[in-house]
Amino acid sequence: MCTAVIAPAADGLLLGHNYDFVYGHGLIARNRRGLRKRALHEDGQLPVEWTSRFASLTANQFALELPVCGVNEAGLGVAMLWHEDGRLPSPDGRPAVNELQWIQVQLDTCGSVGEVIDRIEQIRIAAGLYTLHYVLCDASGDSAIVEFIAGGPDVIRRPRPAVLSNGSYARSVRHTRNQDGVPTASLSRSPNALDRFVLAARLAADLAAAPATAKEVFELLGALAIRPSSGDLARWLLRRTPPSTTQWTTVIDPVAGKLAWRTPDAAAQWACSLRPMDLDRRHVAQVMDLREPGRGDAMDRLRPFRVQDNRRIVQASFAPLRDRFPEAAQEALAAYPNTFHISDPDDGSRDSAGVESSP
Repeated sequence: MCTAVIAPAADGLLLGHNYDFVYGHGLIARNRRGLRKRALHEDGQLPVEWTSRFASLTANQFALELPVCGVNEAGLGVAMLWHEDGRLPSPDGRPAVNELQWIQVQLDTCGSVGEVIDRIEQIRIAAGLYTLHYVLCDASGDSAIVEFIAGGPDVIRRPRPAVLSNGSYARSVRHTRNQDGVPTASLSRSPNALDRFVLAARLAADLAAAPATAKEVFELLGALAIRPSSGDLARWLLRRTPPSTTQWTTVIDPVAGKLAWRTPDAAAQWACSLRPMDLDRRHVAQVMDLREPGRGDAMDRLRPFRVQDNRRIVQASFAPLRDRFPEAAQEALAAYPNTFHISDPDDGSRDSAGVESSP
């Protein structure tokens, strides 16, 4: 599921994101710059290779380096949503990366929305578990939605309304126009994608009347959160189909280089920043449990990355998919961040954005 909103703030934009899924474990990571990486890939695919130009903050559920959202030190923010109308490119000669690691590539190598758009055709998103579309914004106030509908990228620059759910943007906007005469109080609160888009657009318009705060974006997303229902419980008990509900909410501040997050029960409400700390080759990545109880500045809660931290979320995420991801594959994914190499700053094999010109 998922819902995203971009709101104007006093000094730029805020990107809010409800992450809706069947489980809620995850890790917050501060990822360092200056590492040479090779994308996870299926046999027979040409993987993307790149060097991390920027440090980043990410929220990860399936594994580190497979974020669902994040922000980098240059002020680029990205969030993903499941796309029910999407169709990814067919295999071709371009190097490939999966749908979640595409986010990490952008955060590692691009400093703005414009850079992402200028380079969007250079690599291919390979079909993995899900077809996604993406919301982006940056510290300059630029924003975009990127989706793949007919096998190629469709970019909506500076979208108005600046919201997204799970239908294609064009289809969602058409549905919204059909609801123009309906008062906000009478709009459907159904969790389906089109109704969530309409409500998100209406609430975001109200919020845009004045510069928004992170607190107000959290409150707006709270009104859009998907909560368990009696029907969900019945389907779970009778059909063993777990419900997809809002597991956490994030608000990204690109200007401050900050990621704030909250669980629905507010047991966890933290914020973390990139700017006060150097994350170059002299440091290691840092992580913390996304659901760790408490609130406030998370800087002191971060600890150096350990494979067992990643193993915990990998095993929890892929337990229902053991036939496709056996234990050996899960262990390789858990240890994947340890395969990166420190880059040579004088290495001339990469272009200005860090993606290898000849994989």
